Amino acid sequence: RPCLWGEVQLRYAHRYSGLDRTETRRWAALLDEDTKPAGAWSAAEPVPDPLPPVAREPAAGAVFHELPRGVLTKSGLRSANAALKRLASAEALEVPRCEALKLWGEPGQGVDEFSAAVRQAAREERDREVAKVRDRYAKKLQRAQQKVERAEEKLAREKGQASQSKVDTALGIGTTLLGALFSRRATVAGHASRAARVARRAGKMRQQQDDVGRAEVALEEARDELVALETEAQEALESIEVEVPEYTTVPVRPRKSDLVVERLALAWVPAPR
Repeated sequence: RPCLWGEVQLRYAHRYSGLDRTETRRWAALLDEDTKPAGAWSAAEPVPDPLPPVAREPAAGAVFHELPRGVLTKSGLRSANAALKRLASAEALEVPRCEALKLWGEPGQGVDEFSAAVRQAAREERDREVAKVRDRYAKKLQRAQQKVERAEEKLAREKGQASQSKVDTALGIGTTLLGALFSRRATVAGHASRAARVARRAGKMRQQQDDVGRAEVALEEARDELVALETEAQEALESIEVEVPEYTTVPVRPRKSDLVVERLALAWVPAPR
């Protein structure tokens, strides 16, 4: 039986996936007596690789079917060529695609292989998110820690001043009492002056005790702020999970300009009588 034999070179180019591949596809379409050249490809069968053996001579006693009218005319071959291009333009390569991760696979890539690539990309995306969170909290934690250290230094300084003030006040009170009891030359006015100085020292001591209390409160607040910030950062890190998103396949078809008909021929195939 007669058939049309078509070979087409197809270039698959896809900018986003980086695909750029050239393949050759072949089809054979049986011709009946009333088949029109352009319509023959609607029932065409793909010819797999490797190609079947092609005989140069017909078998002994073979009978050739009649060719449809118009097959070998210029217009018939032109319409058959155009129909073959339309057939080839519908041939798509299915390219795996994970939209969430903007990840593309290779045409024909196995499900397990692409799934592994998606999982690896998801882990890498999680690592990038973890790094962003750490960078976001690093300076905040550093400032909070420095605030605690300054509060600790101030508390230590206030305690030292308060302790010295206690000693000075105690010595002043003792000196005033001894002077009042044993000094014969001291006047009433002198004793009153010393007593006033002691009173001022006592007032200053109370003020410094208040400063110590305020410094302790400031330190406690700074420590609470640091703990709250550390908790917030830890919760932000723990909220980042490795989520493996779904993926699908995207059909990539050749452009008309990337189709080249390499062969359009008439062939005969064996058929039972």
